[in-house]
Order: sequence, then C-alpha cells, then structure tokens
Amino acid sequence: MLLCSMSIFSRTATACVNEYFGPSSFTAIPGGSQTQTWTETGYIGLARTIPANITAGSDVFTVDQSPTMVSSDSATFTITFTPGVNSTGIFRGTLTCDCNKTYELVGTVAASGVANSLPSNVSFTITPNPATDNINIISSGVRTAEIGIYDLLGKEIASSKTTTWKWDASSIATGSYIVRIVGESFSGDQFIVSRRIIIAR
Repeated sequence: MLLCSMSIFSRTATACVNEYFGPSSFTAIPGGSQTQTWTETGYIGLARTIPANITAGSDVFTVDQSPTMVSSDSATFTITFTPGVNSTGIFRGTLTCDCNKTYELVGTVAASGVANSLPSNVSFTITPNPATDNINIISSGVRTAEIGIYDLLGKEIASSKTTTWKWDASSIATGSYIVRIVGESFSGDQFIVSRRIIIAR
C-alpha cells in the first residue's frame, strides 16, 4: 500500500492510497513492439491525464497518456516496448507512479526475431523487381505490418503501416534498396523479414 500527498481542489494535502499492477516483462522482435495493460486502483475519482510516467528507458518504453476509467476507483493504461530495428539484448526502464512508487520494466529483444524468415501462414509479394516507378508490396495472412524502405547505408527513405502498399519510387535514384517488414500474423506470430529491391531505369 502506497501513501503520498495529493491536493484536490484545495491547498490541503490529502493522503492518497494508490496501487499499480501489471506485467513488467516485455518481449518484441527488432523493430516490433509489445503492449502490456496496467491497472491503477485506489482514489481515482477525477480523470487524470497521466497516471504514470516513464522516468528511465523512454527511448524504448512509452506509456499511454489517456487512462481508461474502469470505475470510480480503478483505471487502466498501457505501456509499450518498442525496440529499434537493429536492437539486440535486454533493455531496462523505470515506471514512476503518482505516489513516487517506481517499478522496473524489462524488455527483451526476441532472438528468433532476427531470423530473416516468415511464419508458414504468411507471405509477401514484391513486384515488379527490378522496378522503374511503382513497387507493389502485397501480403497474405498478416494482421499488422510496418514496412520500411532503406538505402544500403541503413537510412530509412520511406515507410508505411499497412499490409498492402503501392510505393511510388519515381523520385528515388536508381540502385539497390532494402525492404524491411515487421509484423504479426493473424495467428499471433511476430516476424521480421528483409528483401532487396532494385530501382532500374
């Protein structure tokens, strides 16, 4: 049970008793994400904008700024772990609640996500390749996807959060590029895959 001072519509400090519950472990593939739901109980009363803050590890952990009021004394919010596309290893963060109670967050980048392969129920078609102007990226069996186009130095030049994308490459210089797709299948399998494409005119 946590105690802290809180002022409500007056200058009188009032004791507040708030507790926070939620998974502190996260797992995601490089460039992917995982979201966990946390619950705050105690004196909620008035809707607050930020029930908790990320005070360490904000480069990979984020907290939803809009809590959902479940009842007068309960609310939920979400924390998301989003490692970069080249991330490896374990990341740590700190969640600090209203009453200055801190929780350690641990994010693990799934080793299996490094594999350049797709689940058996997922497929992607990239046509034409080589291309002159437009490239069509079409998926099957995919619930969500983030598609990025990178030059050979690793700089992102275009992106889309869609499972089917017609990319206009007419203003892109000729040469080789990398299509990186991070997503999740309808069966819940996370994946990351890269394919080389060529712009030729």
